[in-house]
Amino acid sequence: MEVKAPKPQDSLLIGPELNEEWQMVMSKLFQGIETVLQLRASRERITSLEMLQQNVVASTQKDLTIERLQQVLTLSGGMLEAVWIGEDGGLNTYLSIEQREHGKVCRPQGASIGDRRSRFMTALAKACEKRELVVKPLPERPMKESKISVPQVAEVDYEAGRAAAAKLAELAKLPSLKRTGSCHERMEALKARIAAKRSIVEKEEHEKAEFQRILDAISLCEDVLAAREVLIHLFARPGEGKLVNISEKKILGALCSCSYAEQCTRSVSLEAGRLALTKLKELGEGLWFTVIPAQYSEETFWRRMPGGNDEGVRAALNSQLRKLQEEKRKIISLGNVKASKIEKDKS
Repeated sequence: MEVKAPKPQDSLLIGPELNEEWQMVMSKLFQGIETVLQLRASRERITSLEMLQQNVVASTQKDLTIERLQQVLTLSGGMLEAVWIGEDGGLNTYLSIEQREHGKVCRPQGASIGDRRSRFMTALAKACEKRELVVKPLPERPMKESKISVPQVAEVDYEAGRAAAAKLAELAKLPSLKRTGSCHERMEALKARIAAKRSIVEKEEHEKAEFQRILDAISLCEDVLAAREVLIHLFARPGEGKLVNISEKKILGALCSCSYAEQCTRSVSLEAGRLALTKLKELGEGLWFTVIPAQYSEETFWRRMPGGNDEGVRAALNSQLRKLQEEKRKIISLGNVKASKIEKDKS
């Protein structure tokens, strides 16, 4: 990732017309960053800049640009720091954001959370009074050290070998080019060979597209299963026998881990979460729950049906998932596609 940091002498001029709006954005971004970092620290996970930006946008609806991040880091006064993680500035090196107290990495708890926010708001108010903020630059990416390359024994990729052998056998069946004969005959032979090659390429693209379709369908099934678990949890809260109405917005927020209070064990994006809820609605509406539109807004509510259960939804999803897994294994066993290559391209 390329991160361009400003020069140390760069500064932000805060005009009167931007003062109030800028304060609100900085306050929301600081709270969003603190919440995301606390949550990921509880799971013992390092937070990269890309992951932080995605989660902060989902929770605050404010873009965490590089410029805004630099301003928040400056106002935090060392409570938030950006550090490069990785070896020698290689491809696996990435920028991470950490919470700190007295120069040490920490996970704020209890009263320290409010104290950190109070210190940030004080620094923010002082910057607004001065109408200028000297922006703190991000650390420069470490340079990759040159090392003496030691030749290593290459690993044998049997899967690639089988695929290459099948490819050569298929190419050997192509119509041969004519070296003799009339111009018309040689041209026809060339056209036949080109057409045969085109059919091979189209077949490969079709096989890859079919395999990708299966991977996407498997991912959707797993997302729907995660949405089912979230809905079971939300339906169970008020107690057995009570009428339960859960807003679709709340279900989506819990599925996509948009808030600190509602979290899902499977990482699901907002787009994938909407698709999962649509599929879950198709499978469970009328059997487990009903979907009711709000009377005075565009919101919809999911209501648990008396006597309804999720057995039909679970059985349908497990059956479909087993079928897709079998199709995936069959395609891989035929050697038509390389699974690792397709999944890597998808990610």
